[in-house]
Amino acid sequence: KIKKLFSNFDYYISYLESVKFFFKRRRSTHIYCHSDFVFPEQIQYKISHELYKFRTSVETCENDKMLTIDYDYEYEYVQDSINLIIQILQENSEFKLDSYSTLKEMHDDLSKIQRTLEFKDQKIEYSSDDYKINFEYNGYSFKLIDKKIDFWNIGEAMHNCVLSYFTQAQLYRSKIIVAYKGTDPKICIELKGNQISQARLNCNEDVTNDDECLDIFKVWVKEKNLTYDKSGFRYYF
Repeated sequence: KIKKLFSNFDYYISYLESVKFFFKRRRSTHIYCHSDFVFPEQIQYKISHELYKFRTSVETCENDKMLTIDYDYEYEYVQDSINLIIQILQENSEFKLDSYSTLKEMHDDLSKIQRTLEFKDQKIEYSSDDYKINFEYNGYSFKLIDKKIDFWNIGEAMHNCVLSYFTQAQLYRSKIIVAYKGTDPKICIELKGNQISQARLNCNEDVTNDDECLDIFKVWVKEKNLTYDKSGFRYYF
């Protein structure tokens, strides 16, 4: 019996590691909406139906002004996709969500739809203390982004959906900071409080994929005494 027990020892260890990995990869987050935003019931149902295919649950609370999302981190486009849907609905209340075979397909299609919508430029009113997050070092400038048109321009230049984060920034739930080299945006960063949620290069590449950008990024993180959410990075640093 003892021999049999030890013969299965590797299997038990492997099983426990897989269980630990599964729970580690689950994330829960909140997305907030404006007080005057109406989330159509039909769209809520369609979102829940679509995202269920990707092991994701979405619940509305606080009178439909906040969405709680529980998802597998493998599906990194979940939060961005829901942000995109909210942004599109704000400009087009008749929007209908299609069905998609992959979450990336949904994300990319929603990004294209959002970029075609007309919108009025808006500015987020930050305090002088908020702008202390700005920083210049070795040819790079870290800047807090406060205009909707700049969100749009950065998204176009970096091929990402940062425009979908404007509402969350406007509600002071997160901040978007961009590191420029000259006039070129190089790193797009989401900051929640004092914690970095994600830092992306062009086409949503992780900041750890570019040694120069990563070194500059580390200097900024240390200078501003910031922390970071490890689950938001493919590789830790």
